[in-house]
Amino acid sequence: IADRLGVEASELISLFGLETGGKYDPSIQNSIGATGLIQFMPSTAKGLGTSTRALSRMSGLQQLDYVYKYLDQGKKPYNDITDLYMQIFYPRARSEDAGFVIGSERSDRYAKKVAQQNPYFSNRGAKEYITKADVIAKVEKRASKFA
Repeated sequence: IADRLGVEASELISLFGLETGGKYDPSIQNSIGATGLIQFMPSTAKGLGTSTRALSRMSGLQQLDYVYKYLDQGKKPYNDITDLYMQIFYPRARSEDAGFVIGSERSDRYAKKVAQQNPYFSNRGAKEYITKADVIAKVEKRASKFA
């Protein structure tokens, strides 16, 4: 699937590690119900014709079909690993500059909620908002750990 997406397989695999905390477990679920190798949200899974429950019961190999289906919807090419990760984490931010506040296009309240739900990017809640630059910095720092 990496070849079909035009990305390096090692980068894709490292993002699975980042999303699963290094477990690479397709059944892993976070506190807000995101599930699997790229932490599919329930609404995302539904849009792909499945559910997080079904995804959690799949093998990693089976789930890759949905990873591909999801990532193939993104604007190609993916320029680098952070561009690919933004498609996974917050696709709207791919076209924004580094200072873009994640969730701000919806509302201030939503941007704060996104930061609360993603303490890794908000420095364990120390930041009220997270920017695209915050996400990029963490991805660049951690993704190679999982490659």
